[in-house]
This record gives sequence, structure tokens and C-alpha cells, in this order.
Amino acid sequence: MPNNFSIVAVSLFIWLVDNFLWWRIRNEINHVKGAWRYILWILFWVPLVFYIAGLLYAIFIPFLQWSNNQKTWYFAILLFFYGTRALPVLLLFIEWIVSFVLDVSRRGGDRDTLKSDSRRRFLLNLGIVGAGFLLSGMLAGILRWAGSFRVHKVWFPVKNLHSAFHGYRIVQISDLHLGSWASVAELDRAIDLVLEQKPNLIVFTGDLVNYSTAEALPFEASLRRLRAPDGVLAILGNHDYGGYTRWPSAYAKRKNLADLKSFYQRIGWKLLNNENVVIQREGGAIAIAGVENWGAHSRFPKRGNVLQALNGIEHIPVKILLSHDPTHWQNIVIEKTPEILLTLSGHTHGMQFGIEAAGIRWSPAKYFYRHWAGLYANPDQTQFLYVNRGLGNIGYPGRIGIFPEITLIELLSD
Repeated sequence: MPNNFSIVAVSLFIWLVDNFLWWRIRNEINHVKGAWRYILWILFWVPLVFYIAGLLYAIFIPFLQWSNNQKTWYFAILLFFYGTRALPVLLLFIEWIVSFVLDVSRRGGDRDTLKSDSRRRFLLNLGIVGAGFLLSGMLAGILRWAGSFRVHKVWFPVKNLHSAFHGYRIVQISDLHLGSWASVAELDRAIDLVLEQKPNLIVFTGDLVNYSTAEALPFEASLRRLRAPDGVLAILGNHDYGGYTRWPSAYAKRKNLADLKSFYQRIGWKLLNNENVVIQREGGAIAIAGVENWGAHSRFPKRGNVLQALNGIEHIPVKILLSHDPTHWQNIVIEKTPEILLTLSGHTHGMQFGIEAAGIRWSPAKYFYRHWAGLYANPDQTQFLYVNRGLGNIGYPGRIGIFPEITLIELLSD
């Protein structure tokens, strides 16, 4: 199982959810007779059987050997089962608390069983309807919106930009998470859209895979298609280090990262590990620096060294930084490196869920990240951050309201 998957905690959660829900609804099916009652009983406990079957399968076939689809769909189906049960469980839990408080307040008086049963039945029906809407949305998020790629265009005025770079086009993609893609054809469609933007430079801001480099191998030929006149630059994200699965040895984990770096070489992308490249045109220049992952949260690697990444480009007037996690910008970049004009990040995915329509811009991501999608500026308007919403998915293999993004940034002489 993945390194961040606690079998004891998840098993306890599933056991509590299933038993509480069954305890609250079993009286509702007492009127069902014959075979239908057994069918309902079997359907109710199918999720638990599916969960246990996955654990048993992992004993004989280690998680690292599961195919991309097996990994993705096992956790996606669990999310379907227990995500849709969350609302009825929550409503029935509230009903149980209310009933308990009312019983206590009566101090041993007669309980109004009829009202209690009616209230429970109403909340159960409400929960079932809500779960149906949730399930429909989750299915649409996978079957339709996961492949609804959007191009976000940003026209970015730059002081001291050499006239030769006026109209320079940078395409940013991020968070491919190749282990979650259903097919190579879907990725090819995204790559076609990238190439249609006619970029001068393509940058990738981390998280190529979910768990291991092996997930990227089926997509090697497709990724080689990504080409631009000034190349493709990439950095590592937190998932790329292989820290989300249990490796048989420390050597196997190190080899996985070495294999990823070799993979980048084979597909022709230049990986920037706390280093930089200078792009020159007609006597002018811009510098692109890239750092290894740096995340404010303790569970994320802190290998990024922005001062090292800027070494040797002090004289370049326009500096752009690639840094996977946007917390690096707010915690380190603004304070220590005011010479960096623009930082490009990813990581948040916009939580793959939210609303960006009719003037409303909301996602649960805002409660975890101050900067979670789009363009931001420091108080002096001298440094900027763009957070890409990600092209792939992790955990839930879909999108609801926050669509997969390709960013086109066009530099303009100010």
C-alpha cells in the first residue's frame, strides 16, 4: 500500500462508517421480504468486501507492481463508495445526537418513537438523494471533465524586457501524475493542445508521477512529442521522489529517482535541480531558474535552494523561477530573492473541486493554500506568482469545477 495509507486508520474509519450506517438503516429494510432483503444486505456490504479484497491482493502482488489502472481505480472506487456514504452518515449522526439529547432532556420520560423514526427516515432519504447527486457529479468529473483541458492565457508586462522577447510565449504545464491517466490517447490530446499554442519555451513544474517512475514508461513516446524552439524545462515535485510508497530498500528508492532523471534525458526535457538556463536573443537575455521541491508543510521535501539556482545569472535583468509548491514563494522567494520577477508553481490542483464561474472563485484548496490557482502579486506589485491548476489528477481521477490547465504566458515589453 502507499506510504501515506495507514491500514489501521483507514480500516477503523471504514468499519465505523459501515456499522453506524447499518445500525441506523437496518430497521428501514425490515419490511422487505425474501430474496430482495438479502440482495440489499449484500449490496450494502460490497464496499467492505472490495476494500478487504484489495488488502489481500496487495499481500500477494505488492503495490509497486500494480498497473497504473489498478492503483487509480482501486482508490477511486473506494472514494466512490465511502464519499457517497459520507452525507447520509453525517445526517444520521446528527439525528442520533439530537435524539440522544432529547432523551436525556426528558430524564427518563417516554420517548416519542414515532417522531424519532420519522425524523430518521426523512434524513436518510435526504442523504440518499444527496449521495445520488454527489455520485453523478463524481462520475461526470471522471468521464467528462477530467479531459476538459482549458488554456489560460496570461499577458505579462515586463520592465527591462529586451525588445527581442516582446511576445515571447511560455507554455506551463504541471502535475501530470501519469499514473492516473486512463490512456495514452488522452495525453496525446493534451499535448496537441500545448503544441497548438506555438510556444517558444515549454516548462513543466513537477509531479510527473504518483508513486514510481514506472508509471511514466507507457507515455514516453507521447512526451517526446513536446518540443519548442528553446526546449522543454522541468523540475521535480514532491511525488517525484518516490516518498508515497513503501520501497523494499533504500537502494530501490534511490534507483527510482535515478530512473526518473534518466527518463527526462530520454524524452529530451532538461531537468533543473537548483540550477538555471539563460535564453538569448539578439543581444537580450532572460533567465529561467528551477529548484527542487520545497514545501512549507513538514511532510513535503525541502530540497529547493533558490540561491544556488540563481548562481551565475545575477546580471540577467529578467529572472523567472520554476518552483513546484507555491508555499516556497510566500515563505522564501519574496523575502530572500526580490530579483525574481515571476515564479511558476503547481502542486495544489485547485483541489480538483470548486467553482470558477459567474464571478465566483472558490475551492476547498483556499483553506490549505493562500495561493491556490491563478496569478498573485506581492504587496509592492514587484514579484508575481502563477499557480497552475494541474493537467493530471491524484486520488480522485476526475475534476469538478476546476478543470485541467495549460497556461500560456506571453511576455510583453512594458
